[in-house]
Amino acid sequence: MISFLIALACQGRGGPPDPADDSPGDSTPTDDTAGDSAVTWQSLPGSCSEPAELPADPLTLVGAKQLTQEHPGEFFVELVDVELGPGELIYGAGQGGLVVYDFTDVEEPLSLGSWPSPQSNPRFHRVEALSEAVVVAVHRDQGLEFVDVSDPNELRLIQAAPGQGMEGMAAVGERLYVSSRDGGQLRIWDVSSPTQPVELGPISGMPENTWELIDAGDGWLYAADQAEGLVPISLADPDAPSRGTALDLGVGVQYAAVYGDWIYAALGGGGVAVIDRSDPSAPVEVHRISSAGSVVQVSVGEGLLWAADHDGVGVWSLEDPSSPSPLARETSEQFALAVAAEGDSAWLGDWSYLERWDLDRSISSPEARLDRSQLAFETSGGSQLVQITNYGGDTLVLSGATAEGLDIEVSTAAIEPGESAKLRLTWAGGERLESTLCLATNDPDEPLQKVELLAGDTLSYLGAPAPDFTLTDLDGDTHKLSEQLGHPVVLAYFATW
Repeated sequence: MISFLIALACQGRGGPPDPADDSPGDSTPTDDTAGDSAVTWQSLPGSCSEPAELPADPLTLVGAKQLTQEHPGEFFVELVDVELGPGELIYGAGQGGLVVYDFTDVEEPLSLGSWPSPQSNPRFHRVEALSEAVVVAVHRDQGLEFVDVSDPNELRLIQAAPGQGMEGMAAVGERLYVSSRDGGQLRIWDVSSPTQPVELGPISGMPENTWELIDAGDGWLYAADQAEGLVPISLADPDAPSRGTALDLGVGVQYAAVYGDWIYAALGGGGVAVIDRSDPSAPVEVHRISSAGSVVQVSVGEGLLWAADHDGVGVWSLEDPSSPSPLARETSEQFALAVAAEGDSAWLGDWSYLERWDLDRSISSPEARLDRSQLAFETSGGSQLVQITNYGGDTLVLSGATAEGLDIEVSTAAIEPGESAKLRLTWAGGERLESTLCLATNDPDEPLQKVELLAGDTLSYLGAPAPDFTLTDLDGDTHKLSEQLGHPVVLAYFATW
């Protein structure tokens, strides 16, 4: 595991001050709300107490299995991909290798076998089921391995195919397609006999930074590519696929899911792109939906779109597949990186946890999310905005707000599903501010939303030149921050263990 923090410092804020500029600083209160003249601001009751009655929550965690060295006889797992197996078996891939989970007893799920041995410090990036007895797992720097899972307690290697850059996989009929960043290739295996796979040879000219391949089920693959976007690939000749023109979405595509004539592409911080593929060779984006976090994987199950977004799991209705409507969202325990859906349930790869979440479609409730947890004012005062978004399936009601020493207004006190409102906080200014915004809502999970408010001495470093310091590099040479005057400087703090 690697933990890191990257900070951007700019010595002297980009260069020395202009000696001809001796004008005093602007004492006018700051106001980042100048573009909101059309908003009719309204006050909220000056109280912050949890509503007497809260709606039921439609999305609930019903079972979870954690693997970590803290549990006797177990080992650490960091899940980055999840695949549904036969019955109640789930395959997970990541740090820890390939792991088989059993959710037959959802309240007490089990971990069964793993591959390879935890003592070998294994890792995979994707897993794909070829049959009930064989899965294939891939590591982008080491290649792929076909694994016998017929006995889920004792996994066994069938065949390994070393190679660089392999990651995205799709099993289509008797063929397994694997993306390779080594020259932009699509590698193909004959898996008509899954226990005896035969590589047929690579196809060149394919996207060069594909993270996943998605089978549309009608003779088309789609490459989720970090450089080109979404790339259609025709399987008219299964042994000689041909690529089409990429759909540039402005950001890289990390994952995608197909639902009939629709594709839902995970765009990280860009949310989810809704794409019309009624012409499979020329997909077109028609809508984009936002998420509370950075969407890394999506999955579709019986009219529902699920997303893992680092911070948790969200679910939307596909009653209108061109414009999914939010139903629910929950923050997960750790770091949500993978999701696989079936019916009204989804399995979430949440770092060391594999979790099952169930949706009750008969219940709807709001889900409040503020766009920041801390807000800094200048000592001259002014007004600043906080955005609150409703990621749930029912109206979010703001019933009161408090913040000592500040005036609070809101653009609307009732926020419909998928919509946002703005809070305007105004402070007269002073030497110091240490306060907390408390906002009361009817969110059943977190009815009291809070934002820390600061100004004065605690923020004296903001906007000031960075203090000078000296560091020694790996070659023994020293470097002073002041030597970088006028140039941006990236400071990276990290630990590995």
